[in-house]
Amino acid sequence: MIQSPATSPPSRRANVLVALAVLISQGPSLARNFIWDDVITLDTLRLRGLQNPFGPDTFNFFRPGKMALFELQYLLFGAQNPLPWQAVTLIAALLASLLCLRLLTKLIGPGAALAGALMVAVHPMHVEATGWISASNGTWMMCAMLGYFLLMLRVAETPSPPRSVALGAVGLLITALLMKEEAVMAPVLAVVLLWFAGFLSRRVTPHLVGHLLVCATFAVLTHLIASKAGQSLEPMHYATWVISLQAPGRIFAHMAGFFVPFGWPYYLDFPMRVSYYFTILSTGIVGVLALGIFAWKKRKAPSPALAGLIFATLALLPTSNLIPVGNTTWGIRYMIPASLGLAMAGGWLWIRLRENNRQRRLLLNGVAALWLLAATLTTWWGHYNWRNTASIMEKLSTVSDNPVWLLMTGREQFKSRQYEAALATSEKAIIAANAWQDFWDGNNQQLSDLGLSSLDSKTTEPYLVQALTNRVFALEQLGRVDEAWKTVQEGIAMDPNLAPLILRVADHFHEKYKISRSQADLSESERNYQKAAKSTPETAETAWANLGLLYVDAGHEDLAIKVWQQGLQLMPGSATMRHNLGIALKNKAAKTSGTITTLPQP
Repeated sequence: MIQSPATSPPSRRANVLVALAVLISQGPSLARNFIWDDVITLDTLRLRGLQNPFGPDTFNFFRPGKMALFELQYLLFGAQNPLPWQAVTLIAALLASLLCLRLLTKLIGPGAALAGALMVAVHPMHVEATGWISASNGTWMMCAMLGYFLLMLRVAETPSPPRSVALGAVGLLITALLMKEEAVMAPVLAVVLLWFAGFLSRRVTPHLVGHLLVCATFAVLTHLIASKAGQSLEPMHYATWVISLQAPGRIFAHMAGFFVPFGWPYYLDFPMRVSYYFTILSTGIVGVLALGIFAWKKRKAPSPALAGLIFATLALLPTSNLIPVGNTTWGIRYMIPASLGLAMAGGWLWIRLRENNRQRRLLLNGVAALWLLAATLTTWWGHYNWRNTASIMEKLSTVSDNPVWLLMTGREQFKSRQYEAALATSEKAIIAANAWQDFWDGNNQQLSDLGLSSLDSKTTEPYLVQALTNRVFALEQLGRVDEAWKTVQEGIAMDPNLAPLILRVADHFHEKYKISRSQADLSESERNYQKAAKSTPETAETAWANLGLLYVDAGHEDLAIKVWQQGLQLMPGSATMRHNLGIALKNKAAKTSGTITTLPQP
């Protein structure tokens, strides 16, 4: 163990090696498209434009640093070309890896630091944490946290540090918090690093206490803003604590996944069994107690491996519900803050095992080279699978029968005009949604015993209705109209307010009216168009446009003009309604000359 932080920065060779490792392993992210939440975030920026970022983000989290960054990028790059956006995320990964190298060099020496920084640089966690633009704020948070740790080490090791250094540490801490609320753990993590380096003293305690107060205030503020905006925050009742106590088991699984990152075993559903929870509870508690006892025995001279494991454990707590801030789900992107501690442990162990044994040194060098190659190939494979949303969902739907993944997969296949594949996926989603309904109905009492609210098939019925909707879309595109209409009727019977199906009902009676000229068909189509126009924004524009066409078909051109004018007041960007209104006004003016332009069909 190094008793005091090293003063020399990493060599130019080490910096170049780490930078090359990032560019080689993460470079394929530049070919990725906007995916998943990126589309929602960009649509929000298009609709609302640049606004004060100090409000809830697209998903009602309080992350003003993220919103300010995205608004700046939108101003510079627009929302059409993903390349400059991906380049910025690659810069974040590069900066995080280089800062990791610098900090580890101060803590454990240049050789171990280089080994640890290379592990971070090529790790597949960047497939989510960096190449997914909406999640890249986690990497920027890590950059700010690493800068904060470096400045806190300088405050601790310098008898009279400049005021600018202490203020800089506070500024970087606030920057990290504004990027993502998981940074509330930064002062606690700084305590671990200072403890390891031998600089945890009374002189630095006031700084850390002040930083903890800043983080506690921010956590309260985050909860207030998120809950006011409608974010669903987990209540800390009995069941939540039982589920949260799975955290130690999952933390250890993430640690193992860091050192053996050659698969994607997450995003799988955990079984709803009482025995499962208490098995994880008991093993997790044993593991945490063992780590705590070992840390106490070694408190005077902790090894880098011990300090690194404690650092990683604490860094992963915010996603466990035990510290209820931000996301409480488990994905590999949440390993970013913990990666410093794991790299610290891994790099030191690699150097330690190579000492005083030439043959073992050669063997370990070969193992390290193979590890870096395998991790890089896994990262490339991950970037390929995450090249667009459809490829992600197809991958996830092969490892899970979760109807949510299947529904998202079907929608992306539909957007890509893979109608046969979308139809097949919708059939799988219907089966999966039915299975979920059976599960909730069959396990109601068991879930109540866990402290979860009583649930029934109504909880998962929306998944089934949406699966039926996806089936309708696919069947219509494949020309199987009768089957589509039968599916529409099934869906409406389950949820009379589902906007896409209401629109399909309106279109159905519109087509019937063209043939029958029946007042009943006209009224039914009109009623459903009006209902769809008042529902979701996704269907409102089509509903307004088609309602006008219905009136044109019924010979009520003046009513159609009023409908489109009213629709344009609500949606001034609708090119369809503007085009239809222009033709209708032109036809009204040209009636005397007989030069009438045909309007498009609904």
